[in-house]
Amino acid sequence: MSTPRPLLFLDIDGVLCLSKPYGGHALKTQPPGIWDLLFARHAVDVLNLVMREHAPQVVITSSWLSFLEHGAFDKVFRKTGLSLVADGLHPAWEAPQNANETRCQAIDRWFQEYGWPGEPYVILDDLESGTGLKRSYHDSRGRVVFCDEGVGLSVENWLQISLCLDTVPAPRDGFSKP
Repeated sequence: MSTPRPLLFLDIDGVLCLSKPYGGHALKTQPPGIWDLLFARHAVDVLNLVMREHAPQVVITSSWLSFLEHGAFDKVFRKTGLSLVADGLHPAWEAPQNANETRCQAIDRWFQEYGWPGEPYVILDDLESGTGLKRSYHDSRGRVVFCDEGVGLSVENWLQISLCLDTVPAPRDGFSKP
């Protein structure tokens, strides 16, 4: 029996996009050269390394879900050097937060609907927008990589990400589909 393809839950702001003037909601207007400035180059490089080494399926957890559809994410990823992410989007590619719901609750809800026991996974987020993730079940199992403010995804995060995507987590009642 083969191990399922790993999952990568991806936030954008604070992980890839570090420049507040060009982050998240500023995408509604596109200044010249936006695609060269939007995502931190080092964060793109690390995420591409993760994609090449582990080929995870990607689920978007970002607030960007409130104004971008699947096709728009595909274009953004391709224009910013993240074609591997665009190609790796999970068929159930989004885990949006409902009103009054934490990021952690949105991810748990996604797992309830689409997950299966034993899939390796990692959650890439930051402390500001990763509501509910600190001290959560995922965090206590080392499955959350919190990117440093102003730094985003970095090579220092590589080992933890790699370990998460190579290791099948222990089952948890009520977490995965029966």
